[in-house]
Amino acid sequence: MNFRTVITVWFKEMRDTVRDRRTLMSMVVLPLFLMPALIVGLGKFSEYQVNKLETRTVTVAFENAVAAPDLVSFLKTQDKISVIEVSGALADAVKADRVDAGIVVPDGYEQTLADRTPITLTLFTHSTNQNASVVPSRLDAAISAYNQTVLTQRFAVKKIDTSILVGVSLKTSDVATDQEKSGFGLGFILPLFIVMWAITGGQYTAIDASAGEKERKTIESLLLTPVKRITIVLGKFFAVASTAMISVVVSISSMYFTMKYSGSNIFTSGTIASGSSNSGVMAFSMSIGTIAVLIGVGLLLVLLFSAIMLSISIFAKSFKEAQSYISPAYLVIILPIVIFNTLPGLKTTLWMFALPAINAILLFKEVLVGTFSTSHILVTVATLIVCSAVAIVVTTKMYERENVVLKS
Repeated sequence: MNFRTVITVWFKEMRDTVRDRRTLMSMVVLPLFLMPALIVGLGKFSEYQVNKLETRTVTVAFENAVAAPDLVSFLKTQDKISVIEVSGALADAVKADRVDAGIVVPDGYEQTLADRTPITLTLFTHSTNQNASVVPSRLDAAISAYNQTVLTQRFAVKKIDTSILVGVSLKTSDVATDQEKSGFGLGFILPLFIVMWAITGGQYTAIDASAGEKERKTIESLLLTPVKRITIVLGKFFAVASTAMISVVVSISSMYFTMKYSGSNIFTSGTIASGSSNSGVMAFSMSIGTIAVLIGVGLLLVLLFSAIMLSISIFAKSFKEAQSYISPAYLVIILPIVIFNTLPGLKTTLWMFALPAINAILLFKEVLVGTFSTSHILVTVATLIVCSAVAIVVTTKMYERENVVLKS
């Protein structure tokens, strides 16, 4: 095999890639500007939604309100709670979102309260009403405050200090470092973006280097040259991998610097752990070793996906047909990764790091948190190298089959 020829094919495909605006968009422009837009945009939107819900006044209606005048009067004094009246069945009013919540007061409420017997109130809520998502917690807090006033009154009659109700209390101290919290939050989205750009970054180059050649009727002349098929495949493969790797590096860099210096962190509000410092800027940094692992494993992912896309694209007769082939393959790859990435309480074991692509996601999360092990890295690297080599061999075999290459 002539490596100079491999480099020649590589440079030729890269030159064609640079000339194609679609490829430049997917390789550089989109990852460069899309990542900051998503980070800042999602962060601002999430912050807006949280503030909107926190400042929203919850509307509450009562059924049999006359039985509990003290409770109704107390809730009317609570901040961000408005007691209103509704017509018709209370449950129907809540379901129709005419009121955020409904409270049913049982008969004999005041007498039961005077007898110091526990009372159960029925609370109607509408779980699919997103604007009312804060209703249960806000009413729980209000009822707890009301219970506290009732207990205070009862204890005052008996001349008992309310402090006797407190036996043991907990003071929470999080032992996780800022690095761990930031890495944990970042580990939910960064691996997915790496996989996404590892596929889409080299997609157009892979299609153009195979189906594009067939559509332009130039692949026949290329294959008639006295060059081994493996040489041609490697040249095209390196071009696809180069464009995909550029996309991965650009997306990671733009995402990292945006989250670190923009002051907008999508983890400060929502369900993902926050890793922001008191200044509002993400307290996150990566060591040289962490960066090396991310780039190294990312490169192996790129090699695997590049070979897969090149082998799929060669079956297509046109650029458009190749896109229709790659889209299902993209879903087949990304769906298991998303599932493993979002499974709650998943405890990783060594065999999981032998699953191609999934192992990279799991390793990325460990590396970002700073809890990775050498065995996980070795198994992941070995698996991806073997799978990439197999994919390249399969691609070469596809290029050696004239019924596939010359299909038109």
